[in-house]
Amino acid sequence: MAVEDDDDRATLLVDFGVVATIGSATPTVIFDAAYFEDGIGEGPGADSSRPAALGRTSDLSSVAIDTSVVIAGTTYKVTSVQPDGHGWTVLILEKQ
Repeated sequence: MAVEDDDDRATLLVDFGVVATIGSATPTVIFDAAYFEDGIGEGPGADSSRPAALGRTSDLSSVAIDTSVVIAGTTYKVTSVQPDGHGWTVLILEKQ
């Protein structure tokens, strides 16, 4: 059971979110494009990023893989949809 309800999640998004455009919908999401070292095996890895958008499942329930998402004027394609079962969904994105 989630500690917060959908109204609590909406309040968090108002404080920390940005508007995304997904088709005709404009949900508020928390966008992150952190860099990390993508290492395989021994030796140095390659720098990479994994853009992601966190939003309320109620706002993102119809989003599917290959859906276009526009955030701050940049277009991304959804590569994974990851609902957590507690009211949040993470969209893993790929810059187009």
